[in-house]
Amino acid sequence: MNKYSGLIWIVLSQIVLMGVNLLMLKLMTSNLSVESFGVYSLVMTIILFLRQVIYDPISCVVVKECGSKSQVSVPISEGLEIVRFIPDRVLILCIVAAVILFFYDYLVLGSLDLGVIVLFSIMYLFSNGAQGVYLAVLNITSRRGLASIISILDSAFK
Repeated sequence: MNKYSGLIWIVLSQIVLMGVNLLMLKLMTSNLSVESFGVYSLVMTIILFLRQVIYDPISCVVVKECGSKSQVSVPISEGLEIVRFIPDRVLILCIVAAVILFFYDYLVLGSLDLGVIVLFSIMYLFSNGAQGVYLAVLNITSRRGLASIISILDSAFK
């Protein structure tokens, strides 16, 4: 395989990601009210901050473990399995809390705005965070083509 194929895949995925993100930004700023765009921006800022706090340390551990084990062809340790369970348990607790908030918002307050925002935010946070960890593993194990394809598909589905 070409020694530059990994670089080509990374550049290709970055071009597609930047194009889709610019298109989304254009569509949102021209179709959303100033208030709606402000709420969206605030929610995404909070989500991305939480993603960084929750998933970046996990991603660092996973990448270090996979990188050191892939060099010597040793299976990944069972101790790494805890990384999978922590986010799963936190996700379950967050979804339960979001569903409770959703019903409280609907039954007591008579609206769905906050409940819907929180529910979808939690779903996005955990799916995007887990995807980031998997993409990091694919990159560290030199499967950049697959990682790029996943990134492109994710961007296209936005």
